[in-house]
Amino acid sequence: MSDGGALGQRSTLTGVEALVRLLVLRRELDLDAGLDTATLISGYPGSPLGGVDLLLEEQRELLDAHRVLHRPGVNEELALATAWGSQMGAALPYHGVDGVVAAWYGKTPGLDRSGDALRHANAMGSGPNGGFVVFCGDDSTAKSSTLPCDSQYTFQDACVPVLYPGDQQDVLTLGVHAFELSRRAGPLVGLKIVTAVADGSGSVALEREQYALAQSELVVDGKPWKHQPLWTIGPHRVPEQELLTSHIRLAAARAYVRQQGLDRVIGAKGPGRLGIVTAGKPYFDVIQAFADLGIVAGDLAGLGVRVLKLAMTYPLVEETALEFAASVDELVVIEEKRPFIEQQLRAILHEAGCQVRVAGKRDREGRPLVSPVGELDASQVVDVLARVLPPLAARPRLRRAPLLLASIKPPVRPPEYCSGCPHNRSTVVPQGSLVGGGIGCHGIVYFEPRQRELEKLPPPPMGAEGVPWIGLAPFVSQRHLFQNLGDGTLSHSGILAIRSSVAAGVNVTFKILYNAVVAMTGGQDVAGLLDVPALTRELHAEQVARVVVCADHPEHYGAGALWAPGVKVYGRERLAEVQETLRDVPGVTVIIYDQRCATEARRLRKRGLLPTPPARVVINEAVCEGCGDCRTKSNCASVLPYPTELGEKRRIDDVTCNRDYTCLEGDCPSFVTLVPKREARAPRAKRRVALPQGELPVPARAAMGEHFAVYFTGIGGTGVVTAGRLLTAAAEAAGLTVSSLDQTGLAQKGGAVVSHLHFARSREALGAAVIGPAGADLYLSGDIFQAASAVHLGRVLPGRTLAAVDRTITPTSSMQQTGELAPDVESLQRAVSDQVGEARAVFVDAQRIAEKVFAQNVLGNVVLLGAAFQRAGLPFSLADIEAGIARRGASAADREAFEWGRWAAHDPAAVQAALGGAAGELRVAGYEPSTSARATALQLVAAPGAIPAELVDLLQRRTAQVIDYQDASLACRYLELVTRALARDNVERGWELTRAVAQAWFRLLTYKDEYEVARLHRATRYDLIARDLGIEGGYTLEYHLHPPFLRRLGLKHKLSFGWLFALVFMLLRPLKRLRGTPLDVFGWDRDRQLERALIAEYRQRIEVALADAAQPYAANVELARSALAIKGYGPVKERSIAAWRTHVAALKGP
Repeated sequence: MSDGGALGQRSTLTGVEALVRLLVLRRELDLDAGLDTATLISGYPGSPLGGVDLLLEEQRELLDAHRVLHRPGVNEELALATAWGSQMGAALPYHGVDGVVAAWYGKTPGLDRSGDALRHANAMGSGPNGGFVVFCGDDSTAKSSTLPCDSQYTFQDACVPVLYPGDQQDVLTLGVHAFELSRRAGPLVGLKIVTAVADGSGSVALEREQYALAQSELVVDGKPWKHQPLWTIGPHRVPEQELLTSHIRLAAARAYVRQQGLDRVIGAKGPGRLGIVTAGKPYFDVIQAFADLGIVAGDLAGLGVRVLKLAMTYPLVEETALEFAASVDELVVIEEKRPFIEQQLRAILHEAGCQVRVAGKRDREGRPLVSPVGELDASQVVDVLARVLPPLAARPRLRRAPLLLASIKPPVRPPEYCSGCPHNRSTVVPQGSLVGGGIGCHGIVYFEPRQRELEKLPPPPMGAEGVPWIGLAPFVSQRHLFQNLGDGTLSHSGILAIRSSVAAGVNVTFKILYNAVVAMTGGQDVAGLLDVPALTRELHAEQVARVVVCADHPEHYGAGALWAPGVKVYGRERLAEVQETLRDVPGVTVIIYDQRCATEARRLRKRGLLPTPPARVVINEAVCEGCGDCRTKSNCASVLPYPTELGEKRRIDDVTCNRDYTCLEGDCPSFVTLVPKREARAPRAKRRVALPQGELPVPARAAMGEHFAVYFTGIGGTGVVTAGRLLTAAAEAAGLTVSSLDQTGLAQKGGAVVSHLHFARSREALGAAVIGPAGADLYLSGDIFQAASAVHLGRVLPGRTLAAVDRTITPTSSMQQTGELAPDVESLQRAVSDQVGEARAVFVDAQRIAEKVFAQNVLGNVVLLGAAFQRAGLPFSLADIEAGIARRGASAADREAFEWGRWAAHDPAAVQAALGGAAGELRVAGYEPSTSARATALQLVAAPGAIPAELVDLLQRRTAQVIDYQDASLACRYLELVTRALARDNVERGWELTRAVAQAWFRLLTYKDEYEVARLHRATRYDLIARDLGIEGGYTLEYHLHPPFLRRLGLKHKLSFGWLFALVFMLLRPLKRLRGTPLDVFGWDRDRQLERALIAEYRQRIEVALADAAQPYAANVELARSALAIKGYGPVKERSIAAWRTHVAALKGP
């Protein structure tokens, strides 16, 4: 709904959008029929229908105009009961409307827990001029669920008919019939919406004339029958109710489906050899399977194949099933999961005495045939077809899975918390604790490398968080559990888990993660949620032993907050201390961790509903040691590694930063904050970069038959879906029918995202939503790790597929948290180009271009589109692309990013020149040598023949930097050891040993004491940094420091110092000449003494190693380089030194 204007003007809808559009369409059809009806919709968000309620609120004005009333449910069962109430018009007459229809939305686990309400509502049936449709999301692969889902069995058990749409057009078509079926036949009707349909999008017809319904009476058991709404339920009040529910209304449903011709047959018109029975998504898998065998729908007759696409999977229409069975020699049922359709079909045929053979989950010999688990795809269906129709086995497959040539295994990209997410801190527990996860974003605790060693209970169903502990606790040695519990789950049903734990007397601390939204499914308000003070009173009434509140801004509660007796309120920084205390308190205790969802805060700030904290965090790259303590403390995705000439540093991505400020707690003096004196603009590029000069040649279009598929991978939150929709809009502008599927789920939390895009000349040619093996015509990837992985490379067809890949390495959460190393870029590129062919692979620095030109990385994927276009990878013209950008309402930046991508593919050298040279190690601004230091260094390094030409630039720069750090005397000391290493080195080895000593020895000699930190801060141009951040005019600068002498006095946290401390830095800077002398007051600190001792220790180790002629060269290099792992300040540096000493001892061997 967010693109292309109002809902009613769209021709491409997602499955969720189609459900909301259905409510409007249904009302319009009633008005055409002379009925003034309203709609009541209630439910609870759950993937894949997690966005329904958000869309309902977004489209409130349109829906209000069509008398659609949305009542969000506290949980699924209460929501279903709410919707049922709208059907009680026979018990209490409606006022002001001719009738009311009802809809419920949720996912299968929510439907399961609503079973009793479902049966009650179905027993009564639809109200006068009503109808009740249950929109149920089925997550068949557990992409966003604990367990795989199939709602059909729950519906069947409640005697609720099920319609199964296979795409977005089906959602509208079958959705209209679902409401009408419920109204005329009486039962509730389930609409099974699988993930591929909900998350996918496709072209749909919006003209309501296409949905006009034929009106005629239903015939049940040979007699005309009409539904009569009931005013009550129960066998004593309605004696025939069980018969109505379990037989008559189901028979009426069959009659309706038969009358409307909803089940349809394609293929051979007369008797056939093979009949395929399928429904919903698997129908399109079948069509795709035939297409992969080179068979289009018109060819099926020649093969003697008939395909029955069922609209209603329960109950099956007996007449249709028997007629179809009589028209073929053999039947095969192709469906996902258990044999739901197959068992009904077998029962119908058996009762009728029909002898047609039926295959399904097993073939005629009883061997497994159609998989009963997971999700079907076209390649699996091809295998099934080849077995049941042997002539197909001999046909060549147009899309056979390629032989994977790459042996590399790139890092997996697990989901991670959003930047500034409260769960980065709130889910951390004391060492040795037992933890229980649950439903919600905090469930990422099960994936996090940093939490890998924790003892964890298995994830429970929603609302049962902590309850399994009641049954486990008496039989294990662990005495206490920390149980995470989101505030959405608390309101849904979690309070009962707390009550049960109190009643059982177990030792458990519930951590209520209070962020005020249902963050997992899009940021919905939590229905029925109490504010924090009221919640403490509720918990007190539940007899919780102790309640503690930890909040990011405890002062916001005010003096008048009505807390429960005994409640303590602390800042969030005391969470660890509170947890240590509460795990020793008997009984049930609760921590309410109160901090707003970072992503929701960002949304509110964009809409002007929440003030943006003004302070902008900057890491001074010169002062930064690259230890990563800031990332460890914050676990924030906006704290990024940054390659420099002096090794890896850290920087803050201001574009994605959500102003959480936990990173400031990193034990390091490199952090400063800039606070503008007036509101800042958006960040801008460091300098405006102009496109290369010249005219770009217009490429040819990619070859396209009836269908074209784009497989697009990337990282959640970087604009993969947005870029995909630009392509979709361009395809529509080109007159093509479109379909897409965005596989996100937890991927939106920085994990892997996959988009499947299909463009076709007709709807019939679209095929399956998921691109199968060898199915991609264009292979796009904004994440080179995914691009090079076997699971994705299996989608390419060598010699046909064009690959356009961003070569930028974006670290995974595992790499950030554990130090796991990434494969080199060249090997990743080779894995892709070996698969598609060298000439059909294009690699561009898309993210670098986006950051340098637009000061953000979201446009990197649009850069990729431009590169693919320029290499003839898209089947559209440039005019189609421009029309698509205009249709999407995209900015001029999107158009420019597309052009940058074209240039990157056409003339990479011109792009590199425009961006300012090759992307490589970046020089550190604060370390630029002074003119005098350069001159002295030139003299020291310029001894004739002493230094190889390959090392002159490096050593002159490092020597000058040492001079600026202290003096020429220290520089001579630096060069002395480097020269010794040089004597044991040679050009054939690339001077690897000398380079290692030069870098490590430099780092140890120039340890960052108070004088050096002062010098580097004073050398930094914060005015330029402020300009790049969009700060115009004045600003205040604050340094965040933890001085060693205050640490020794017991200070456990950093302090912020303003402009006065800049004067202290100015006074300290020239005092560097005191370093190491008796007048050096800072030199008495143990940190400084340790650093000086380390210098002597490293020098001695290197000299001993160099003097040993038997010492292998590689061992010397390893020893020399090992000191580069020594990083950080204070305790962080102490730990790294201890680790280094352990490592060096291991190098020496026994």
